[in-house]
Amino acid sequence: MIDIAEQINGHLKRNEVLKNTLKDKGVVLNQSRSIELHFWAFAKQDAVSLAKALYDGDLLILTLAPVPDQEGRWNIEAGVKDSVDSLTSFSMVKKFVELAARYNAVYDGWGTVV
Repeated sequence: MIDIAEQINGHLKRNEVLKNTLKDKGVVLNQSRSIELHFWAFAKQDAVSLAKALYDGDLLILTLAPVPDQEGRWNIEAGVKDSVDSLTSFSMVKKFVELAARYNAVYDGWGTVV
């Protein structure tokens, strides 16, 4: 698995590209909006534990399901109402990468409807 610092740096670089794309589409980055967070776990118990931790952190669990044709892999999606600027800050990226790692999972980023 990729080291935590590498994961954080990768997300920060990707977030800058995504933020520029959103700005180009007229999205106000400091305005609160619905955002989905994406995670992968590699065992059911880890997925369930991560989903509970996300829920306990006031996120809405949108998906908690095994991935078809990928034995042992689980998809976890959580929803939050926040600004893109806040969600893509170093502290938030670090929080989600470290939380996922605590449950042998991976934070795969975020998305929002434009």
